[in-house]
Amino acid sequence: SNTIDQQQQHQQHISRPGSQPAAAAAAAGSSDHANGTAAASSSIPAWALSPRMLGNALHLDSNELLGDDGELFIEQALIASGNMIQALLMNRSRCRRRLRRGLEDWGNLYQHGLNADNSPQFEAYMVVHGWKWDNEHPQDPAGPLATWVEAETCGVMVQHLLMGFELSLYEPADYQMIYWYVDLLCMVWQTNLALLDKQQPARITVPAAAAAAAKTNSSSNKGANGLAGGKLPTKGSSKHGSSSGSKGSAAA
Repeated sequence: SNTIDQQQQHQQHISRPGSQPAAAAAAAGSSDHANGTAAASSSIPAWALSPRMLGNALHLDSNELLGDDGELFIEQALIASGNMIQALLMNRSRCRRRLRRGLEDWGNLYQHGLNADNSPQFEAYMVVHGWKWDNEHPQDPAGPLATWVEAETCGVMVQHLLMGFELSLYEPADYQMIYWYVDLLCMVWQTNLALLDKQQPARITVPAAAAAAAKTNSSSNKGANGLAGGKLPTKGSSKHGSSSGSKGSAAA
């Protein structure tokens, strides 16, 4: 029981968007450091879960700013994904229990995804990258981030249900209901993944020399729109601008 309590202390949870997300993120970061999970960048292995990996799964450019809601979503998505990976490394009984407890986190992450999808900063990001998102239902506020969360949540629920067969938790009378539920979840899972793959933004890969020339041309055509138009501020340029601004104010 002591071992289970210690593992639950190390597991992070995702707060609802309305419960001071900035403070929650800061508290999560401090708990990471206290538990010894935060390591120096030089000691993090290349296969470890990172914002870059998550950005590739979501077809996002990890070097560009996504706004406050978008950056918060990435932080919370890393927590949910990390908890899921940690659960899958446990024995089947504990894994199933941990996946069930993590469903609340995925539900809160879905709300973060909705906030990010409908934020002006992320909508501007989608325009710059030529990312047009069309929902089957016009009144559905879900965008690519919330759709990805729904797909991953369905995957977690399917794993949770199938583990019940391995652990002999179901009676034969329950099989029909479980089969129907798994079939429904798999349909939603595949539909959302197909939607993400179909409507992913255009990725343009050019050699380094051509990329430098395109960057020079784009700087002279700041009024253009779409893929050839102005770029969003990157994380590096944002840091550089803030540091130069602070130096200028100090000099003044």
